[in-house]
Amino acid sequence: MDEEKKYEIAKERIKDRIDFFHHLIFYLIFVVFFIIINNVTSPNTQWWYWPTIGWGIGVIVHFLCISTVFFNQEKIERMIENEMDKMK
Repeated sequence: MDEEKKYEIAKERIKDRIDFFHHLIFYLIFVVFFIIINNVTSPNTQWWYWPTIGWGIGVIVHFLCISTVFFNQEKIERMIENEMDKMK
């Protein structure tokens, strides 16, 4: 893999991490917002955790997409090369 391609992959990964942290920050801000709105408008009924759980699932999926849990193209190519080397 040439240096230019490695640079582009690294740049994309950094952008993905920054996007995830923006997502996480907005999630935490809105969780606090939901709790405040819930306690001001209807303190007897706690509904804030429903959007928190739903959005939290989205944050978790976003994290899994940028982490090494899922196979990315680079890992798949390495696995193919390893398998081809074994066949020689």
